[in-house]
Amino acid sequence: MARSPIVDAATVSVQGVWLLAAGAAARGLDVPELLARHGLSSAPSADVDARVPASAVLALWAELPALTGLPHFGVWLAGLACSAPATSLGARLVHSAPTLGVGFARLVRFERVFHGVRATELRDEHGVAKLTHTPPIGIGPGAPPAIEFAFAWLLGTARATTGAELRASSVTFTHAGPGVMDEYRSVFGVDPRFGATENALELPSAALSLPQRTADALIGRLVERHARELSRQLPSGAGPVARVRSLLTRSLSIGETDVASLDAIASQLQLPGRTLQRRLAAEGTSFAALLDEVRRELALEHLAEPTTSVAEVAFALGFGDQTAFHRAFVRWTGRTPGEHRKRLAAEAKPS
Repeated sequence: MARSPIVDAATVSVQGVWLLAAGAAARGLDVPELLARHGLSSAPSADVDARVPASAVLALWAELPALTGLPHFGVWLAGLACSAPATSLGARLVHSAPTLGVGFARLVRFERVFHGVRATELRDEHGVAKLTHTPPIGIGPGAPPAIEFAFAWLLGTARATTGAELRASSVTFTHAGPGVMDEYRSVFGVDPRFGATENALELPSAALSLPQRTADALIGRLVERHARELSRQLPSGAGPVARVRSLLTRSLSIGETDVASLDAIASQLQLPGRTLQRRLAAEGTSFAALLDEVRRELALEHLAEPTTSVAEVAFALGFGDQTAFHRAFVRWTGRTPGEHRKRLAAEAKPS
């Protein structure tokens, strides 16, 4: 079967390859041979922001549990990563944040920098902080060990940065489990449920407000700026979803709300509006859904700037009035824009 063009177009940070290489070496594997077999170089790159094909790295993730003899390879590697110095961009984004919630939000916001697609959501509602991972349509189911790694790394990092003995309230994975729960229980504090309808990690909401011992405001501003620049430099990808998202983000980022419409975007892509809608539907989404996603991301970014008024944010994102923006923001986050800003301000205060 031919691979999806989205998979072929997607890239991941080379730092992900270095992580896998370290894990393979720790288990005594021939790392140069292993990477070469997947078309990846074992030579250290001078560019820490270099990109490599996502398809090759996903294949490597899928193969390593059998090669290492560790069915729980993802959670094992997370332990290895959490015990190492926090030098990667992802680790610094979390470690430098004033609270755990701010750190998690940074990771979600800049997710494309790490693996080329947006797949994770963070929601804080009804006393539950929930991270869900949903591989985009066309990217395939993802590599189960990589998803297990992500959740285990997040929880391990949270324990290291806050000093709190955090336990997951619930962990679910859509893939089948290895049958032995001991390693998972020791990492998450609960038995994950496999074969579930979603990949999700749940923590008590109070965990997001925990101050971090590693917080550093200056480092935080620097790494956020760097992540923002890397995100803007990434290609939009070959598929219509990626191209529409890119054009919407570009238009709304500079306040050109008049060109953030189906007909205007279709015209830029040299397609009839109905054709664009059909192509988006074939990938499991719609123009309205993509516009909603982009507005949400940009709203969170704008509201993090205290000098920008809520009315200005509403206007910049193309809402007819401030009330419509309020309703949308509550739907996205469970909070009003004002409540969200108060929370950001409280989290930014030194403990």
